[in-house]
Amino acid sequence: MWTRSRRLANFVAIDRALASLAMAGVTLLRLKKEMEMIEKDPPPGCSAWAAGDSVHELEAVIQGADDTPYAKGCFRLRITVPQRYPFEPPKVHFVTPIYHPNIDSAGRICLDILNMPDGNGKGAWKPSLNLKTVLLSIRLLMSEPNPDDGLMVDITHEYIHNRALFERTAVERTRLHATEEAAAAAAAAAEPEA
Repeated sequence: MWTRSRRLANFVAIDRALASLAMAGVTLLRLKKEMEMIEKDPPPGCSAWAAGDSVHELEAVIQGADDTPYAKGCFRLRITVPQRYPFEPPKVHFVTPIYHPNIDSAGRICLDILNMPDGNGKGAWKPSLNLKTVLLSIRLLMSEPNPDDGLMVDITHEYIHNRALFERTAVERTRLHATEEAAAAAAAAAEPEA
């Protein structure tokens, strides 16, 4: 009896391992196809590429759209693609600081398509979505913040009640953190002194 249950446990473990390998294959094929799609037909103002050796770690840049406080800014993002992608959404956060009601100081983004549906009307990720859609949605959120689902209470309040101050602050923070000048200053600060 004990031997039989042990054999059954081994079969279950092997079955799980094979299922995991099959899922990894689906994820890799899907990622390869999506990255080729982004390379051939990049979304407006967006680019993405593999970060290092891991296919599950990506970097992206989103350019601020014209006529927004983020215009002329280049914002770096880090994307972590889970093993169960596309059945789970990618984890995305801003590396470049950004002054925005829906993005916190750690770079976390409040955007429904980055979360699994939870039954309470929150979360809108579907396996039919892709990385290109995610990047475009984040760029749209940058252009049109959602004050009804603000992540940063003080910035959301400012966006709603004093739009001019919000825009001035966002423009200044973009200039400080997301322009070529900011990148050059950061690179110079990182160089060791001779």
